[in-house]
Amino acid sequence: MPALAEAFATQSTWCAQAGAPLYAELLRGMAHNLAQGGIVAALCSGYEDAPASAVLHIRLLAGLHEIVLAGHAPELEPYYPSVGGQGDRAGVWPVAQSVLTEHADRVRAWLDVVPQTNEVGRSVGLAVGLVTAVAMTGRRRVRLLQPGASAGLHLLVDDYWIEGQGWAWGPSWSPVRMPGAVTGTLPMMPAGVIDDLSRVVNIVERRGCDVAPVDVRTAAGRRRLQAFIWPEAQVRHERLAEALEIAQADPPVVDRADAADWLEQQLSRPADDDVVTVVWSSITLQYLDKGARQRISALIARARDRMPVVQVGLESSGSHYLAPPQLALDGRPIGSSPPHGLPLTLGPVGTLGR
Repeated sequence: MPALAEAFATQSTWCAQAGAPLYAELLRGMAHNLAQGGIVAALCSGYEDAPASAVLHIRLLAGLHEIVLAGHAPELEPYYPSVGGQGDRAGVWPVAQSVLTEHADRVRAWLDVVPQTNEVGRSVGLAVGLVTAVAMTGRRRVRLLQPGASAGLHLLVDDYWIEGQGWAWGPSWSPVRMPGAVTGTLPMMPAGVIDDLSRVVNIVERRGCDVAPVDVRTAAGRRRLQAFIWPEAQVRHERLAEALEIAQADPPVVDRADAADWLEQQLSRPADDDVVTVVWSSITLQYLDKGARQRISALIARARDRMPVVQVGLESSGSHYLAPPQLALDGRPIGSSPPHGLPLTLGPVGTLGR
């Protein structure tokens, strides 16, 4: 599996540069193991021709992390800060190799799991998109639709506190706090702006879909989301835990469905005249094939003939670990961010008004 081994080695270098030294060390070991035909090669058997967008390395690392989070690999816990370890890297690969061998079936099942971080930091892009959509259309009532919603945490964006330059979004009491989250000037500002920008956006309906929705009310569901976060990323783990506390009280609706089929059904439902429909996606479209992406674009275009629809996306043209995501409204870029959404940098754009 030389091509796969090379891809794992490339990702190891990237992780070392991006502040994930534990994963850099594990991927280095996995790459060598792949080249030697070891347990990682056995786990990846049948996936040799998977496209780069399948990010097999992320799936394997998440499967291993989930075993640690579930308490089934105490010998790995000293290496994982997410369970109180010190994050030492030296000597981790032989231990991980043994765990992968012992739990091979459990780890292999993760190769069929599309990455689902539901990274809360990316909600910052949604908040900016909602404010801009309201300003563009003059409609404050919003129907929010999210294909690829995972557990639906982004659908709770108005429960999070986000700080921009000279403005804030969300309730001051929120445990999910993202100070300094946005730099640059908002493209458009709604009339009657107040201190809390979320109060100029009234989300009257929120709904998502996913091919494998995550139930935040279960320990297994919460672990699935935690497993996709780097063990060293303590702030991200804390932010996810706080968002999960909010979500468990009143989980958003996430249907089990294909993204394009679901969106066609949702957009076929009429909305009130004073409602703008916002279709939001976050690091989702890259996992869909070209036909599905084209179909989604066509569905949104047709829906605009009947009602106000704004497409907001924080998406990348390639693997989100190799190409920075761009925040765009109806295909027009208005900003960019690191892979996990923070900080969002807004830049000069052309006229967004209709």
